[in-house]
Amino acid sequence: MPSLTPVVRKLLMWNVAIFLVSMVLSFQKGVFAEGMTYLSLNPFTWGTHAPYFPVWQLVTYGFLHSVGSLSHLAFNMLALYFFGTLLEQLVGSTRMAVTYFGAMVAGGVLHLLASMLGSPHPAIGASGAVLGVIVAVAVLRPQTPVIFLIFPMTLKVMAMLIVGLDAFMVIVALRDGMDSGVAHWVHLGGALFGFLWARKGWIWIDFPSRWTALRAQQARQTEQDEAQRMDDLLAKIARDGIASLSQRERDFLKRMSERKR
Repeated sequence: MPSLTPVVRKLLMWNVAIFLVSMVLSFQKGVFAEGMTYLSLNPFTWGTHAPYFPVWQLVTYGFLHSVGSLSHLAFNMLALYFFGTLLEQLVGSTRMAVTYFGAMVAGGVLHLLASMLGSPHPAIGASGAVLGVIVAVAVLRPQTPVIFLIFPMTLKVMAMLIVGLDAFMVIVALRDGMDSGVAHWVHLGGALFGFLWARKGWIWIDFPSRWTALRAQQARQTEQDEAQRMDDLLAKIARDGIASLSQRERDFLKRMSERKR
């Protein structure tokens, strides 16, 4: 029973809270159906709203679970608890969060692409994100012993079994033209992201810190460019007089003066 890590704790809280809200709203059939239409990953709305795609669905769908079965939420949250805490302990909270949401988005994108092959049903659930986490941990710690159902095995073997089952179900669905009602493409997309993210070493990159550093560098460069431009304009005024300035140059001087004040 691992101790809860910060990101996993927040994800568990948000998923459970949204499930409880969904349960309450489910008594209002009209409101609930409308909300699911726009918050689940719904290929139909992506087609009807083009080019104004409901991109928020790539995240919101991952926090919705079936209100008709507690097992949908329970299994996802149990897997997140066990393997999410392990991943967060290995790579840190920020990298864990990036992996989780990256797998969620990747699974959603693959589901939307696969919907063009037929059966464009909506998708909900954290399964794709959770499977991405499981596969990432399996790449980083493949020999970790686990018990899958009642069978002892390594984490690598367990991940391969889960992904293999999803791949098999996709093949059967494509062959028979039948929809199992499970978003297997979401699972495969999340798993593929988790595999590549860990195998290529991208999981160790602290993207938020890099983005912050890049923004700071750009801000310093902008400040230097503006200071140089100000020096050039002051030299021009000293040489040719203020009347020689264009309207654009005057606006720049006014903006810089207001900023200093």
